[in-house]
Amino acid sequence: MSAEEFLALLKRYPSINADDLAQLAKIRDAHRYCQIIPILIARGLQDSHAPEANNAINQAAIITSDRTLLRTLMTIKAADFSAIREMEPVVPALEGDEQSQLPQA
Repeated sequence: MSAEEFLALLKRYPSINADDLAQLAKIRDAHRYCQIIPILIARGLQDSHAPEANNAINQAAIITSDRTLLRTLMTIKAADFSAIREMEPVVPALEGDEQSQLPQA
């Protein structure tokens, strides 16, 4: 999944399907330290009433650094995601790009 495809998935979230969840699972396996992917998977499974949703929520709770945010993301109504979709995504610049350099202190 490319960065553009991932951002497109986020824009249509939580209206994701089983194929999207499978793609997210591949990303999760490749990027074990990314906290948002397990949360997105857990919410997708919860919304689809999948039997493995509780396990996915527990796994997301183990790795999240902010359980209050996790609870918010797991309980927010689907209609309220529109405010999140309207936000501009922050995509880090690629290595070697002048914009990727952090200001020196």
